[in-house]
Amino acid sequence: MATSRPKEQRVKKARPQASKGKGREKGKGVGPGRQPSSWILFFAVPVVIVLIAAVAAWVMATGGGGGDQPPAKSYAIQGTQHIQEGESHPPYNSNPPTSGWHYQRDASWGVHEAEIPDEQAVHNLEHGGIWISYQPTLDQASADKLREIARRYRSKVILTPRARDDSKIALAAWGKLDALESLDEGRIVTFIKSFINQGPEKVPD
Repeated sequence: MATSRPKEQRVKKARPQASKGKGREKGKGVGPGRQPSSWILFFAVPVVIVLIAAVAAWVMATGGGGGDQPPAKSYAIQGTQHIQEGESHPPYNSNPPTSGWHYQRDASWGVHEAEIPDEQAVHNLEHGGIWISYQPTLDQASADKLREIARRYRSKVILTPRARDDSKIALAAWGKLDALESLDEGRIVTFIKSFINQGPEKVPD
């Protein structure tokens, strides 16, 4: 009679438990794909530097982001030719003029109560001056405020009435013009700061 062999008992092998050491916790494993690739840094760093340089250049070009720049219009420069008083010349490309033919004698800086020839004021612009002009119909309070603003500057600012202005108040510099229909002190002061001493002839104050 054959004896039956006892059934082989299956031995369950214990699964090795992951160590609970530092860096082995769930979600904190450092796999091969978690390290930043060096080539990404190689290209990203120069791009960031270029962007920073471009933003800095834009800020410098716009005078701090554009908020400090007056809404002035630029006009093509018509030259710096001197002419004799009363001599005719081609028309100016802006009203009031911002460059072009002008007399050899410039006007004195400061407040003028009467109109002066355009050709004389343009010479002041050539020296880096600012020409503030206003229509004679401007209200008295605004005209007085313009006088007060002009007198803040020892030189390089001139104020005159000008009946031919297209706007109530005009701000002129070399190649630049701003037109106002009412007094705006902040805009006037910003224009002066932005364009004073920007003429082709550097004349000391």
